[in-house]
Amino acid sequence: LLTVRRILRERPNFELMVRAEIYLELLLGTEMEVATRKIEELPANRPEGRSARSFLRAFAAMRRLDPAKALEYADGLNPSELVAGQRAVLSGIYRISGDQHRAFELAEKVPEQLLLKEEKQLMEHSL
Repeated sequence: LLTVRRILRERPNFELMVRAEIYLELLLGTEMEVATRKIEELPANRPEGRSARSFLRAFAAMRRLDPAKALEYADGLNPSELVAGQRAVLSGIYRISGDQHRAFELAEKVPEQLLLKEEKQLMEHSL
């Protein structure tokens, strides 16, 4: 997170790093209100921007313990477009939303050696 923030000090409009900062804030549970506000400021006019916003909105809703809203945002996502850590988080979203089948199906395909500790924790109950 510190490295991403250093990069953003130099290049504040580097969208990939802005998304990385939001993801890490949600993952670590820090500054979640600020992260949620930043999600709404992300550009939505490009397909990858819409997908990123939907994923981050779903993650933020999960962190706010709103499984219905998390599932609503997650439903349009294509897991094959997400990196391993994001797929782990998505499996956690499905799990807390009550969709154990989709959670397990997704989690069993995520290589654990690519995950951060926090991502593993979110996914572990899906297996």
